[in-house]
Amino acid sequence: MKRLRVHYAKRGPLAFVPHVELPPLFCRAARRAGLVPSLTEGLSPHPRVVLGPPLPMGVLGLDEPADLWFDDLPEGALEKWRRAFPEGLTIHRVDEIGDGPALSRLCQGAVHRLLMRHPVDRDRLAAALRDHCGQALLGLHPVEDQIEVILADPNRFGPGAIVKALAGAGLIAGWQDLLIVRTAVGAVDGATVVPLWAGR
Repeated sequence: MKRLRVHYAKRGPLAFVPHVELPPLFCRAARRAGLVPSLTEGLSPHPRVVLGPPLPMGVLGLDEPADLWFDDLPEGALEKWRRAFPEGLTIHRVDEIGDGPALSRLCQGAVHRLLMRHPVDRDRLAAALRDHCGQALLGLHPVEDQIEVILADPNRFGPGAIVKALAGAGLIAGWQDLLIVRTAVGAVDGATVVPLWAGR
């Protein structure tokens, strides 16, 4: 049995595919490429797929991780697998990894880019995020016309927490007032996030 770590981007219409629908999508593409997903044990076996932190519908992800297990890796199957995905889901990198920590333990932080529909006072934005996220807010930086927000513990403090914080402070009405792009998920190193593939 082989464990693969996949790094993928989710853009365009695929950004509106719910997080829970991604494992079947990965497995359908794998079967089209001749790959056989390994199954879990128990009364109701299902393909072994572990995704990174949840990505809400409508949020773009540029470097999302997932672990998948396969019984075998025929020659050339990985390249066929890359081509079998629908437009909007792009595989950047696939690494075969052995035993090691669970993906959930490795995803310690995430980097988000905020594109605001209307100008927002950045001091008030920073204060709102600090009040809502506390020590999970690792950094906040202007990047051209965008705002980069770095958060620890992405399972608890993700895009939804950002929207809740800004809406609670009266800076936005809701999701319709901004676009969020998650640019990286990985290990926390001080106030930065190191993508999981960087150490490989």
